[in-house]
Amino acid sequence: MKQKKIAIICYSYSDGFAYMEQKMAKSFVELGMEVLVICSTANRIDSKKVVHVNKGEYESNGYRICRLPFISGGHLPDHKMPIILKGMYARLDTYEPDIIYHMSCSAINLLSVRKYMKNHPRTELFVDNHASMANSANNFFSKVIQHKIIYKTILHRSDKYIKKYFYVGQGEKSFLEDFYNVDKKKCFFFSLGDFAPDDITYKMARNEIRKADDIGDDQIVITYSGKFTKRKKTIEIIQSII
Repeated sequence: MKQKKIAIICYSYSDGFAYMEQKMAKSFVELGMEVLVICSTANRIDSKKVVHVNKGEYESNGYRICRLPFISGGHLPDHKMPIILKGMYARLDTYEPDIIYHMSCSAINLLSVRKYMKNHPRTELFVDNHASMANSANNFFSKVIQHKIIYKTILHRSDKYIKKYFYVGQGEKSFLEDFYNVDKKKCFFFSLGDFAPDDITYKMARNEIRKADDIGDDQIVITYSGKFTKRKKTIEIIQSII
């Protein structure tokens, strides 16, 4: 049986992190697929610092990473200008994926993917959305120029080639269906998951952490993680459970 090939297109890829793109790539490798991650040269060092690495390709965790250079604006992570990567169509054409998973509904390079799909109708295209009114379209330029005029037009031109849309939360669902006016029948919830450790590894880690922090074996522990920004209302969350 021929090994399935999938191309994951994500505009930001950070070596050594465990974001959705890394977990997806790892999952597809474990399913026996050949995986190519196509991304920009922007590489996150920590929560605040992003550096730009050389363009090129390399192996990581059983899959291949292809970093393409920018040709217009878009210094991550601000996303104040549209991000356009050079060579998207050419790399897809040489890789010949069976499946393309495009991580973003808001991308000019979706036109390159659309062109590839038009010339390769047997390939399946899936697009996900991480944008919501909480993180996007929050000023006139972003809302009207970028999203309503540029991205929405590109998305609607590409829609006939997109098999399914995935959203990661209710805000992202609303952005897809109400702001971009995507067909609700093509939209599906995609829960952000993780890899569960085996029972032995889990119990060892649980015991070590509880012992180090002097937490009783029967005590309930509530964990809150992520970016501790003011907008996330961390203090209010803590106050609601104490």
